[in-house]
Amino acid sequence: MIFTSDSWKHNPVWLGQDRACTILRSHQAKYGYEVERGTILSGLKQDDGGVTVTITKPDGEREEVRAMYVVGADGARGEL
Repeated sequence: MIFTSDSWKHNPVWLGQDRACTILRSHQAKYGYEVERGTILSGLKQDDGGVTVTITKPDGEREEVRAMYVVGADGARGEL
Protein backbone atom coordinates (compact mmCIF):
# COMPACT_ATOMS: atom_id res chain seq x y z
CA MET A 1 0.00 0.00 0.00
CA ILE A 2 1.29 3.45 -0.84
CA PHE A 3 0.39 6.35 1.40
CA THR A 4 0.16 9.86 0.05
CA SER A 5 0.03 12.95 2.24
CA ASP A 6 -2.13 12.14 5.26
CA SER A 7 -3.98 9.14 3.81
CA TRP A 8 -2.38 6.77 6.35
CA LYS A 9 -4.21 8.59 9.13
CA HIS A 10 -7.56 7.63 7.63
CA ASN A 11 -6.70 4.11 6.46
CA PRO A 12 -4.64 2.42 9.15
CA VAL A 13 -3.22 -1.00 8.42
CA TRP A 14 -3.10 -3.44 11.32
CA LEU A 15 -0.66 -6.33 11.23
CA GLY A 16 -0.12 -9.00 13.82
CA GLN A 17 3.49 -9.47 14.89
CA ASP A 18 3.69 -12.83 13.12
CA ARG A 19 2.74 -11.25 9.77
CA ALA A 20 4.96 -8.21 10.32
CA CYS A 21 7.95 -10.45 11.11
CA THR A 22 7.32 -12.52 7.97
CA ILE A 23 7.29 -9.37 5.83
CA LEU A 24 10.42 -7.99 7.51
CA ARG A 25 12.32 -11.27 7.07
CA SER A 26 11.45 -11.41 3.36
CA HIS A 27 12.70 -7.84 2.88
CA GLN A 28 15.86 -8.56 4.85
CA ALA A 29 16.63 -11.44 2.50
CA LYS A 30 15.72 -9.42 -0.59
CA TYR A 31 17.99 -6.51 0.31
CA GLY A 32 20.79 -8.52 1.91
CA TYR A 33 20.32 -7.41 5.53
CA GLU A 34 20.90 -9.67 8.50
CA VAL A 35 19.42 -9.55 11.98
CA GLU A 36 21.85 -10.36 14.76
CA ARG A 37 19.80 -12.08 17.42
CA GLY A 38 21.03 -12.17 20.99
CA THR A 39 22.82 -8.83 20.79
CA ILE A 40 22.46 -6.23 23.53
CA LEU A 41 22.36 -2.47 23.03
CA SER A 42 25.01 -1.43 25.55
CA GLY A 43 25.53 2.19 24.55
CA LEU A 44 23.95 4.96 22.48
CA LYS A 45 25.29 8.40 21.57
CA GLN A 46 23.27 10.84 19.49
CA ASP A 47 24.56 13.89 17.64
CA ASP A 48 23.36 16.14 14.82
CA GLY A 49 24.49 13.61 12.18
CA GLY A 50 22.88 10.48 13.62
CA VAL A 51 23.62 7.91 16.30
CA THR A 52 26.46 5.65 17.33
CA VAL A 53 25.40 2.52 19.16
CA THR A 54 27.55 0.01 20.96
CA ILE A 55 26.28 -3.54 20.76
CA THR A 56 27.46 -6.52 22.75
CA LYS A 57 27.29 -9.81 20.89
CA PRO A 58 26.46 -13.18 22.52
CA ASP A 59 30.18 -14.05 22.68
CA GLY A 60 30.91 -10.81 24.60
CA GLU A 61 32.49 -8.98 21.65
CA ARG A 62 31.55 -5.29 21.47
CA GLU A 63 31.03 -3.39 18.23
CA GLU A 64 30.19 0.24 17.43
CA VAL A 65 27.67 0.88 14.68
CA ARG A 66 26.95 4.29 13.12
CA ALA A 67 23.48 4.97 11.71
CA MET A 68 21.06 7.76 10.89
CA TYR A 69 18.54 6.48 13.44
CA VAL A 70 17.78 3.60 15.81
CA VAL A 71 14.59 1.58 15.97
CA GLY A 72 13.74 -0.32 19.15
CA ALA A 73 12.19 -3.57 17.98
CA ASP A 74 12.88 -5.82 20.91
CA GLY A 75 9.33 -7.01 21.51
CA ALA A 76 6.81 -6.52 24.26
CA ARG A 77 9.11 -7.87 26.98
CA GLY A 78 12.16 -5.91 25.85
CA GLU A 79 13.88 -3.26 27.88
CA LEU A 80 13.86 -0.48 25.26
